[in-house]
Amino acid sequence: MNEEEKNIQNPDVTQSSDAIVNSIANSEARGDEQPIQGATQAKADFTAMFGVQSEETQEEKQLAKQSVEIPRVLEVKEEDREAVVEISSEEKKANHKKNFNSDERLVYQIEPDKQGNPFVVLLFFVVLLGFMIMLPKISKKIDFSQFFKTEEADPSLVEEEEGDTFFRIDAAASRAHIGDLDLINFVKSKKGNEYFFSFTIQNVGEKMYQFDKKYYIVLYSNDRPLYYALIHSYNGIPTKSAQDITLTINQRAYEKANRFKVEEIVESKYTDVNLTASEEEYKVLTCKYLNDEMKYYFIDNQLMKIKETYKEVDNEKNPTYEADKEQYQALTEKYKTINSFTSNFIESKGEFQQVNEIDLHTATDNDIIALKTYRFFSYRAHKNTVAFEIQAQGYTCS
Repeated sequence: MNEEEKNIQNPDVTQSSDAIVNSIANSEARGDEQPIQGATQAKADFTAMFGVQSEETQEEKQLAKQSVEIPRVLEVKEEDREAVVEISSEEKKANHKKNFNSDERLVYQIEPDKQGNPFVVLLFFVVLLGFMIMLPKISKKIDFSQFFKTEEADPSLVEEEEGDTFFRIDAAASRAHIGDLDLINFVKSKKGNEYFFSFTIQNVGEKMYQFDKKYYIVLYSNDRPLYYALIHSYNGIPTKSAQDITLTINQRAYEKANRFKVEEIVESKYTDVNLTASEEEYKVLTCKYLNDEMKYYFIDNQLMKIKETYKEVDNEKNPTYEADKEQYQALTEKYKTINSFTSNFIESKGEFQQVNEIDLHTATDNDIIALKTYRFFSYRAHKNTVAFEIQAQGYTCS
């Protein structure tokens, strides 16, 4: 019996095969994964059924299998890991220098310090010490003046500040020059309770000098001014002639002054004075020196009148009492002859007193000048002029 006849005799077999094929095709189209009833659970090989050979060869399957194998991880020791990191860091530094510092050059190389020979160091200090010890003897035998030639300094000069020249009081060679005057022979002296600064003025000009400018001896203790002494004299100095001048100073200047300068001071530079005391309509400036008291009366800072009171006591400490009493009696008689002057001489038990009052409203400048007394000032003299110049004669004011 041939095949066709078998199929005809058994139609269920033929039909069953066709149904399986159709079912598989429909399942693939739907993407079903469930097994079809009546189909074998094992993977079917359709190459024999449909006569289609597989596109993958045995060799290609082997290669595909190898490609999906997970590579084996190499074990790296800790010391090797540090070496790798270090090499990587050095490579980064090299790349950084190459990229950003390609023009870098070696400028200076610091060499390590080398330890010196202690014997050489010790020998150096021994030689240095010996040179220092012998230096005074060497300097005595060698004249260094030929290498450093300088002009000899004037021993009388101290220093120069802001154009002013200072002089040493104790220097015999001191010579101050101002205007047409040379001042020499400066000496401090003391007599009883009085202190003086004396010198000689030489007129080197071509005409008589009349003291028409306000020159001062300014006494200093180092950098501190102690006293301003007004250079005054009512007697002029003829040309090419000299005159001795004695100025009254205070005790502090006598004891502490060690240098001085000669300076012209104009009245606009005098110190401003504040008058606090008053009598009637006047502001009063009271100045004292030993036995003498001067009172200056001002209205609107201008001098109006003067009152002087001089007292002297007869005692063992005043051997000149009798001579002074006669002198002031004679002076009182002179003052009474001057217009606008009132002078009274009063003697009592062991003392005398002279009181002089000057009304400057009626007194003329010539009357004041004729007295040749610097403590008497002219009418309307400014309070600052009176205070500054009377204190420059040894008086203390309040």
